[in-house]
Amino acid sequence: MAIKFALKPPKAIRERLHRNGPLGSGQHWQRTAAQTLAFVRRINYDPILLFFLMLIAAIGLVAGYSASDQSVIWVEKSAFRFALAFLLMLAIAQIPQRFFFTIAPWLFGFVVLLLVAVYLFGDIGKGARRWLDLGFIRFQPAEILKLGMPMMLAWFLAKRPLPPRFFDVVLALMLIAVPTILIILQPDLGTAILVMMAGLFVLFFAGLSWWYVLGFGVAVSAAAPLMWFYVMH
Repeated sequence: MAIKFALKPPKAIRERLHRNGPLGSGQHWQRTAAQTLAFVRRINYDPILLFFLMLIAAIGLVAGYSASDQSVIWVEKSAFRFALAFLLMLAIAQIPQRFFFTIAPWLFGFVVLLLVAVYLFGDIGKGARRWLDLGFIRFQPAEILKLGMPMMLAWFLAKRPLPPRFFDVVLALMLIAVPTILIILQPDLGTAILVMMAGLFVLFFAGLSWWYVLGFGVAVSAAAPLMWFYVMH
């Protein structure tokens, strides 16, 4: 190989380096990229989503570093939490989708019962009754519904024709309304809006008519001032 390489004229060597790069054939890098992409998809990761999540995490670390008076300790702790979150996300991505479909109604019903428990004897903090104190842990059940609500609506609509019919839309709105009202009564308007929108987006992606969307938007716009002044205060 050394003899063959030495016999090649310098011009041919320069042309090859210019065409393929100094580290080898361009096909090698294409093959490596394809293998990496195949691996990411095999572990049930969306590469585009993963890229933007990592980008957002990096921006958050930079912004936090600036806001914390350039605290390296804060950045290290936050980076460690991000790493744990990505590992947890990777582990959850390996669970079959059928499992989430099966537990969706049970999870939703359980969290609604927890919200009723919060309303009756929840722990008060900062003027709001949002927490359940179990002695060894104190948590907000409403946070679980940020995932539980779209899972429940997806489970409900999967058994019905799409786009959803009027009666199915009414039932879906009732499923959204019950936990949303319980969260508003805590009061926690911000979380209530997030939970409500999580359910409504599932309805929208299921093919909900724009007339329903427009009507709901008008109703929410009209009710928002009343909710703010008479429920939140």
